Amino acid sequence: MIHVLCVDDEPSLCDIIKIILEKNSHFKVDTALSAHEGLQKLNKGKYDAIVSDYQMPGMDGIELLKIVRTQYPNLPFIIFTGRGREKAAIDALNNGADFYLQKGIGTMAQFAELRNMVETAVKRRQAEEALKESEEKYRILAEKAPIGILTCDREGQITYLNPKVVQILGSPGEEKTREINLLKFPPLIEVGFSEALQKTLETGVPIQSLNAEYTSKWGRTAYFRVYVSPIIQNGSIHGAQVMLDDITHQKNLEDALGDSEKLSREIIEHLPDATFVVNTQREVIVWNRAMEEMTGVPAAEMIGQNDHKDSADLRRRTLLVDYLLSRDGEILKQYSNINQDGKCIIAETPVIQFMNRDLALWVKASPLFDGDGELIGAIETVRIISEITRSG
Repeated sequence: MIHVLCVDDEPSLCDIIKIILEKNSHFKVDTALSAHEGLQKLNKGKYDAIVSDYQMPGMDGIELLKIVRTQYPNLPFIIFTGRGREKAAIDALNNGADFYLQKGIGTMAQFAELRNMVETAVKRRQAEEALKESEEKYRILAEKAPIGILTCDREGQITYLNPKVVQILGSPGEEKTREINLLKFPPLIEVGFSEALQKTLETGVPIQSLNAEYTSKWGRTAYFRVYVSPIIQNGSIHGAQVMLDDITHQKNLEDALGDSEKLSREIIEHLPDATFVVNTQREVIVWNRAMEEMTGVPAAEMIGQNDHKDSADLRRRTLLVDYLLSRDGEILKQYSNINQDGKCIIAETPVIQFMNRDLALWVKASPLFDGDGELIGAIETVRIISEITRSG
């Protein structure tokens, strides 16, 4: 429904406009016989458009238009002008009227044109408001986004950036960041960014992902992934949108975990007890020096091998580890003095034969979990309790 306010000091013309427009079911027309009455109705009701006469006593259409533009800047306004009043029409357009229409003899064609003008003006304003609303929603989302978002023109000059960009780059503020030209940005040039961005600006081909390490002139070292997509309007490339996903914390954490893993391996390597680690595929990933001495098998032969390939050989047989990984309780029959607290298993074996030696072993096996509580493997320590000397 399009609600129209018709303002004209000629009652008969107001009635004709009302009758003709309301023949179309999506029009509703109110009338006012003066500009002052029109303002009163406008302040009390909600209208989608105003159709106003130009020449009226007390306040003419241009004065009414100026007031409306001050109080209702987006309300469509169409003004009537008499023949020979082209200057009034120009004044109306200069003061923000959407259209003007010259009064004629009152033919149906004239009123059909008026109806089209009203519909066009209302649809255009609605589209503009929808666009502004959409842009405002995008702006709010961009301002609050956890990733850096910026746009640039075809010369690489930044035209928009959100607060996260300033944080990622470690710059003093938005003003300094805007001085950066993305086509000449040294840290990103090193990862081929400028060439990829130039290609996007020329061909519209997006950049899926680039990893960049960046130390700013303001002293911050950052790691981020870069994604670029073209900005296309009316079939032409006007610039590009760039997203910076800050992975600095993730990278630092990975480095710290790597250092921690390296330290853990060093500790295991120098433990006095024979110790090894397997993953969930039962592949040996750590085989320490004490294990090499006890078995006579070097780590190079064991790393990456499945510890359960040869059940007759201790170096490839860890029933406690197998229990931890598969939860198969039957294998416990091969051990005595089992202590299980839900986290590890400790056992003393009966005498077993290994490499022509009769040995009694103390074994401790523990599961390994990742940060999310998922089982990732097991660690087992083996200690020789005693060796039985064979007689004769």
